[in-house]
This record gives sequence, structure tokens and C-alpha cells, in this order.
Amino acid sequence: MGFKIGGNRDEFVIPTEETCTKEYKAGEDIYPNVWSKCWNLDFLNKNNVRFVENRYYEDVLFVYNGVMKSEKYLIADFPVYHYISGRKNSMTTTLNLKNIYDTVDNIKDMMEIKKKEDTKEINLRIKREIDMIKKRLEDIYYSM
Repeated sequence: MGFKIGGNRDEFVIPTEETCTKEYKAGEDIYPNVWSKCWNLDFLNKNNVRFVENRYYEDVLFVYNGVMKSEKYLIADFPVYHYISGRKNSMTTTLNLKNIYDTVDNIKDMMEIKKKEDTKEINLRIKREIDMIKKRLEDIYYSM
């Protein structure tokens, strides 16, 4: 679905044919956020798609599992959500090691998924999360 990012940046994200594939949404999406998709509650309950509790970036596994279990979806080619980026004290703007540890825990969970279903999507998602750890470590290092 389309969304607008405001706050410390101004961006419109509108789905394209390329960004609406299962491979992209599950593996490559740079916005694996729950708020960038709409979910049917019956679908989530039927497929036991849940958040991991007490973890930063819990959206990553939720979105991966939801997208991979989905058989169909609709596309909104206009913004239906407005996200405010760069809020003071938000978890994505606060640099700490919990961000790193929780991303590592997400990768561990994805490696368990990979053992059962070694798909292109899970491999892409794992690589993207490893890249995020590198970025977050650099952000912490350069903020000192």
C-alpha cells in the first residue's frame, strides 16, 4: 500500500509492479513495517501470524511470515498511511545495543525458518538484516 513519510524526511512510497511481488515484500522490502501493509485479522489468526514480544524490529518477522503465508493481496496505489520519521526517543532514532541484539535474534529466528524452507525470500531477508546490523553498529560508532 502507498504511504507518506514525514518528519525528518519527506517521502511518498507508492507501490509499483516491481515492489508488489511476494519476493520483494518478504525479502527485499526496505519498509518491512506492519504499518506499510493492511492485514486481515482472520488471515492473521488462521495462520498464527504474531509479533515476537519485547523485541525491537518485531515487524520484520511478522511481515515476512504474513507475506509468505498469503495467497493474494490488493494494492493501494495512493498513500493510505502517514508515518512520522525521526521522532525524538523513538526506537529507530535511539542508538543502543538492544537494537543490535534484537536484530541478531531476528536473524536467529530466520535461520530456523531457513532450515525448514530455504527460499530466495528468506535468504534476501537475512542478508538485508545483516546489512542493517552493520549500519546500526556504524551509527553507534560514529555517534561517539
